[in-house]
Amino acid sequence: MDELELRSAEVTVNPEKAGAARELKPLYERVLFGRTIFLFDGAARRRLAELVEVRTPGIADLFVAVMGNQRPQSSQAQSKEGVAR
Repeated sequence: MDELELRSAEVTVNPEKAGAARELKPLYERVLFGRTIFLFDGAARRRLAELVEVRTPGIADLFVAVMGNQRPQSSQAQSKEGVAR
């Protein structure tokens, strides 16, 4: 668990910094109240700190991010395929 906390980071950025955060290849992102929250695995905290304050995410946030990335396709993409068949 300690290793997970050391390599995981969460940043919340304003819209003007979202592009810079995406360039750092986040594991997950979501928008909340007009700001974007990014979760990173293994990203250099010094680089993230250039964007905003860096926090360690909670285990529940990490679970949602990892499980959300396990889906082979979004439900919207699956619906489009179903229509195309």
